[in-house]
Order: sequence, then structure tokens, then C-alpha cells
Amino acid sequence: MSPLQKILLVLLVAVAYRSTRQYLAGCVCSLEGRLEDRVALVLAADTDIGIATVRGLARRGARVVMACQVVEICNTARQQLINEFSHIKAGSSSPEKIAESKLREDTIKSVSSIKADQLYVRSLHISSAAAIKKFCESFIAEFKQLNILIVNAVYLSAKLERTVEGFERNMGLNYVASFLLTQHLLPLLEQSAKVDAISRVVFVSSRLHKYGELPTTLPTTRIDAKDFSWWKAYSSSHLALITYANYLNTRVDPSKTRIVSVHPGFENRHFSSVLPEPFAYSMTWVGKSAWQAAQSTIFVTLMRPGEPGVYFEDCVSASPHPESFNTDAAKQMIKLTRSKLKAYLPQAIPKSTKGA
Repeated sequence: MSPLQKILLVLLVAVAYRSTRQYLAGCVCSLEGRLEDRVALVLAADTDIGIATVRGLARRGARVVMACQVVEICNTARQQLINEFSHIKAGSSSPEKIAESKLREDTIKSVSSIKADQLYVRSLHISSAAAIKKFCESFIAEFKQLNILIVNAVYLSAKLERTVEGFERNMGLNYVASFLLTQHLLPLLEQSAKVDAISRVVFVSSRLHKYGELPTTLPTTRIDAKDFSWWKAYSSSHLALITYANYLNTRVDPSKTRIVSVHPGFENRHFSSVLPEPFAYSMTWVGKSAWQAAQSTIFVTLMRPGEPGVYFEDCVSASPHPESFNTDAAKQMIKLTRSKLKAYLPQAIPKSTKGA
């Protein structure tokens, strides 16, 4: 190969790499809008995408409760956000030129500083239904308001593991925990809604739900460790979640609450635990950063109430699996889930799921 051919090859690889990065980076939420006087709950806020979501909401004025399995991670993240964004005026560039600044966040007029009294860290052991129930009861008593609930259902396990109550962990953490949280918090979300600011529930899910199957039994005790497939477990947990979200959205009062699901894109470290090392490493080069992955979540939180869609990818409405609109299947799944969580449900079942 001649020197010229080598140069051309390097240039071709560089262009291909840059084009791939730009394509996979997806959208940047440039919607204007402030979230003052609104309380947001974000979990899991001790994940990269969770921290990036907290950042996006807090910079738009929301008070954000960071629900964390590992409190130390959230405490560190909270302090870093305050240190980095506490002296920034709306529409200005941050004093430290972080990588994401070039992606226009600092040029949005309604984005400003983060104050210490905007961020709260609270412990939540999401693998325990009893802990979720206790957390929700404490949250309601302490904050008495909830306008935005963002559930980053991003758990992924390559091996068979179970929650405290015996649910397979992908299904237990991505779907069952989301179900239990909304059963407790929906009344507060509806109560907190305003005429000009409906409450939002955002389930951060996955495009891989299209390869899943809805559960017919919970807990999934029939699974043998040697037959366990992380792909099937993960995709099925997200099909269950999106099916639940779509059903719930048809039952809530649209003038008070809106429920959507979001595929954040392939975040660069999300599949590192299940992919062979060469592939996992390559994802760090071409996958989205956590900040990029959080952009669709921020978008659906800020979009106009009348904007159509129940499932979004890269800041635009997309089509989820047709099975996720199967009302009969959704009712059967919700009934099954409720039967397994009797001891942990609120005394008053939300009207939105009473018919299931």
C-alpha cells in the first residue's frame, strides 16, 4: 500500500467513525422551558444516565429527588453538579469547558445554574418491594408534591438473579418495581398537576422490547440457570414495562397526567456486562454518552401537552411493538402482578388500574 493510499484509508476511517458517532449520538433537546415550582423524582439516580437526567432537570429549575441504591454515588454526583453548575447564568457557557457544552446545552436560554437546595438524595433499594413501599410512603409524607417521575429501567444482568421477593431481576427491577412505584405515586402525581403543567411519568426503556414476550407467570420460578437468556429476560422486561405504560396512559386523566416510554439509544457502557470484551470496548467508542442518552427523556418532560406519541426514540415519536397495545394482555399482566404484590400495594388502588 502506497503512502497516499494509507493516508486515504486513515481519512476514510476517520470520516466513517465521525459519521457513525454523529448518527448514534441522536438528538439534543433544545426545547425552551423552565421547571420552577416542580418536584421531580429520578431513579436510578446513581447510574450515569440517571445523573445526566438530574442535571438536565435541575438546570431548568426543578427540585430533584435523587433515588439511589448506592447513596455514596449520589452524594458525590450531587456535589459535583453543584460545584460545576452553581455559578452559571442562563444562556452562558460553563467556566469549565466540559465535552457536552459543545452540544449546545449551555446555549439554551432557559438553562441556568444548579442550587444546592434543588437536589435531594434519598436511599431506595429497588430490589425489595417492601423498601419501595416504605420509600413511597416517606416521599409522600416529606415532599407532598410530585410533578415528574422518571424511572430509568436500565437494569441488565447476564446471569440469573432474583429480587428479595423472588422475581427474576431483569423483570423485577425494570417492570415490577416500576409498577409498584406508580401504584403508590400516581395519586400524588395527579394531585400535583396544574392547568398549565400536567404531571409526567417517563419510563426509560429499550428498543429491544420488540424481541420480548409478556410474562405469564411471576415470579418466574421455572427458569433454570443453565437455560437463562439475558436477551430474552431483558427484552421481555421492557415489553412488560411499555405494555403497562401504554395501558396506564389510556386510563389516567390526560388533563392531569401523561405517561410515555423512551428508548434512550445505546449508551456506551450499558451492555458492557453482557457483551464479549472486544464488542463491549467498541461500544465505548461509538455508543452514546450518558448525557446524549438522557436527551430524549428531557425532551418528553418539556414537550407540549398536546404533542402526540406514547413511545419516543431520539426526541421523536416512534412505534413500539404492536403487542404493547394489547389491552386484554395488559389487564391480565397487571392482575397477575398485583396478586404477587398484595402486601406491598397501597390501600387505595389508583383508579387508573382498578379495571385491570
